[in-house]
Amino acid sequence: MINNRYKSSTKRYKRSSKGKSFYKKQLSKILIALVILIIILIIKKINIKFTNKVIRIIDKGIKHEFNVKVEGKKALDFSKKILKVPEKAVSVFNPDSKNKDYISPLEGKIHSSSEKTKGINIQPYEETDVLSIGKGTVTRIEERKNSNYYITVNYEDFEAIYGKLEKVNVSMGDIVFKGEKIGTLGDINGKEKLLYFEIWKDGHTINPMDIVTIN
Repeated sequence: MINNRYKSSTKRYKRSSKGKSFYKKQLSKILIALVILIIILIIKKINIKFTNKVIRIIDKGIKHEFNVKVEGKKALDFSKKILKVPEKAVSVFNPDSKNKDYISPLEGKIHSSSEKTKGINIQPYEETDVLSIGKGTVTRIEERKNSNYYITVNYEDFEAIYGKLEKVNVSMGDIVFKGEKIGTLGDINGKEKLLYFEIWKDGHTINPMDIVTIN
């Protein structure tokens, strides 16, 4: 009789211990998630391109079985690393933009396009990095003779073409975020650096200035 009571008490104790262990693990996950969220909010104010990399690390962990020790450590280590790098802050929203959802791909002077479309040429003031105007998917990367690379990105309501790039920083099928570097301009046969920017909607080209404001 005593043995039965002892066994019953032992089982209840084991169940109780397992329950406490389970809740401790869940609480640990919640705390680490909160820490990661705070870090993201901080670095969001520093540089959107770095933030996107942290988001990808976390997103990868969520899609697979979430491993707190492994995925959490990756995000935290990466965040610590970039917080030490002095970077110029990147503006996510252009206060003069016609559409607050999109930013300018490049700050520069607009030149008329020689191509038979409504695309525009943008001559950069200083920076030659070309940024994605929003979140989208890279659907095409084309190398054109004497014109370098052309990247097509599919956004929610339209497609944008970024042309005359010397270097490409993305691959087919990549998801790019707003403000993320997708390529770099370079000289084409000794000519000045220009970004060719074109937007297609419902099978027709539209004026890019209807979507973004370029200074």
